[in-house]
Amino acid sequence: MDRIPHWIADPLSLTSGELKNRFKMGEFPDKSFSVLYARWLGIPAPSGLVLEFGNRGAVRSYCIAPGIEDFLTSHDLYLIRYDFRGDFDKLEKWMKEKKSRPTAILCQRDDIVDQIEKSIEIGQRYTDNFFVIITERFPFYTHVMSSMNDSYTYIECSDDSDATHGCRNTKLCVLSGKDRIIDETNFSDEMIMQIHNVTKQMSSIIGGNLICEFNIRQNILYLSTAQRSSKAEPVSFPYLEKDAKVISVGAIQGIIKRLDEKRIADIIAEFSETGKRYVFLAERPYSEFVDLLPFASGFIFEEGSMLCHLAVLLREKETPARIIHGSTEKYKEGDRVFLR
Repeated sequence: MDRIPHWIADPLSLTSGELKNRFKMGEFPDKSFSVLYARWLGIPAPSGLVLEFGNRGAVRSYCIAPGIEDFLTSHDLYLIRYDFRGDFDKLEKWMKEKKSRPTAILCQRDDIVDQIEKSIEIGQRYTDNFFVIITERFPFYTHVMSSMNDSYTYIECSDDSDATHGCRNTKLCVLSGKDRIIDETNFSDEMIMQIHNVTKQMSSIIGGNLICEFNIRQNILYLSTAQRSSKAEPVSFPYLEKDAKVISVGAIQGIIKRLDEKRIADIIAEFSETGKRYVFLAERPYSEFVDLLPFASGFIFEEGSMLCHLAVLLREKETPARIIHGSTEKYKEGDRVFLR
């Protein structure tokens, strides 16, 4: 590991106060702050490093958790993620420019140095100022997402490691205060309240309309990340209708267009010429569908997450969407629908 630069091998550990002050000054974006602050909330985060880059070069690195001297040699799997200083106001500009943000990298121990260097090069081609978050990757775990508003706490779990990008077999728990209104998770009271409390504490620091992500491994809850959406205030959304889950409120009206996530580029080219808007029907709310928002009068999904990336953006853009089991069999291409 002689190739590791000194600033990676000698990371900083910040106190609770230092972290809060730097976050409030805008020096840390949400994701980086949340994993560094996790231990001050009494919850672990997967061991790892946060690397800070500015003005085309490395600035410094930080410990996600103490005692990581052998971090880059002691785990079989690693996850490398990006944290950019950009905000959701740039979403339309990115969509027009077709400028896709760099995605996470999963790698093994033997490749970690090469992949870190590769991720830094990719990040620097995209922007001048960014963070790279390197953590151990658990081979088997339950993925959990949570959000809350004044009335409810929403908790989803899935064994799908790609849960934030539109997963299957999602189980939902909805709390009103400490009371479970709906619970498909079978989590213990202790686990549910720990998720609720951390989400509440993170929301009080970072701000409303927050999505927290956790990993559960060997019945221990780890904070993976916490990130605020663009609106400052939480977005209220009902969680159930008859035979449906409401991702984003509003009437869905228009002609059905079935989606294949592998043909998004072709579909966008077609719609850009016609200028028509459709009700898009798909199996799950894949994040790749974000480019279709300008052409959507609504979305219907067979299954999936109410807290995944696309679901959050649909609420942000006030595009109505629902999860309706059996919808891909019920509706056909060209059907006209009207759902209140």
